[in-house]
Amino acid sequence: HVFKCIFKGCKVKICHFLDKKDTYSIENMRKHVKICWRDEIFQVADQSRNAKEVHSNFVNHFIIISLPLNTSPNAFLTFPLLSHTIVLLRAEIVCWVCENLQPFEIIKDRGFQSLIKMRRLEYYLLSPSTVFQDIRLVFAKTEQQIAKISIEYDGKLNFSTNGWTSPNLCVYVALLMHLEHKGIPLCIPLDIVEVPKVHVLTVQTAGHLTNHH
Repeated sequence: HVFKCIFKGCKVKICHFLDKKDTYSIENMRKHVKICWRDEIFQVADQSRNAKEVHSNFVNHFIIISLPLNTSPNAFLTFPLLSHTIVLLRAEIVCWVCENLQPFEIIKDRGFQSLIKMRRLEYYLLSPSTVFQDIRLVFAKTEQQIAKISIEYDGKLNFSTNGWTSPNLCVYVALLMHLEHKGIPLCIPLDIVEVPKVHVLTVQTAGHLTNHH
């Protein structure tokens, strides 16, 4: 018998051999349910009377829904109908803060907390210091991953620099690494530094003017 997981995006198939000694064992299936559907769902499902009760009470309510985006007919935005675990919540907040350049203190915003707590008063809320520590951890792990990619990359790595002036008249220069991964060109920023002010000193010697930077 082959049992296919119906969780969205999961392609795992659990094989159950009837000619083996462990014919009645479902340990592999139980392990996968804990990983794919999360332990809390497994615990509740394990207490159900039969498969029909599990399917009607859980599967129909916990499948991820997808909504089409107006920007592209083939693009979809997915939402899980099940609340995030604390680990997933921390990961989502790190992505949101970094991608939208939000300050850490946004976590204390009344509107943000109202949206998070809506119909889920028990929902865990992070502190700004926790978000800060999570972002530092993600940054450190990303550095390690980029270093590993640059060392193990089987091909040529190209490096470039790019400079620009921000609205507050500060000049920055970025060091970029370019490579191809699975047919997709990638541009990874390695470092961004602020260019110090350049002072020009004019010195007159023997009738000649010399500029020193």
